[in-house]
Amino acid sequence: MGSSYNPVPLTQESLDAGKKTYQLACMACHSATGAPGPTIAMRPTAPHFNRPEWSRSRSDTELYLTIQMGRPMKGMPSWKHLRPRETWSIIHFIRSLSGTAEEFAQAAEKAANATSQDSPEGASTP
Repeated sequence: MGSSYNPVPLTQESLDAGKKTYQLACMACHSATGAPGPTIAMRPTAPHFNRPEWSRSRSDTELYLTIQMGRPMKGMPSWKHLRPRETWSIIHFIRSLSGTAEEFAQAAEKAANATSQDSPEGASTP
């Protein structure tokens, strides 16, 4: 699992928002289920978001940067016009397709708790 975490909390609201934006921005190439099928004419083919091993092999930051900057050599456009919260919510939704959204949210919470416990008393954490 990657070492960076999504700053948007995993809630039903963020999942719903991520799904809505995914349907508008991503679904045409990545399909509704995250498993591109034979009707998706991409070369190379889009990744299978519904596979836990794929999800676990990418950090939240890596996914964020990929969405924002695109992958021009692989045919993916930039989505830099999306607001940061929209992009982070898409990441929650993408991870939900493989059943790893909760796993990543728990890891983020654990990391945040560890950081706050390591801070000197009275110090604020970002």
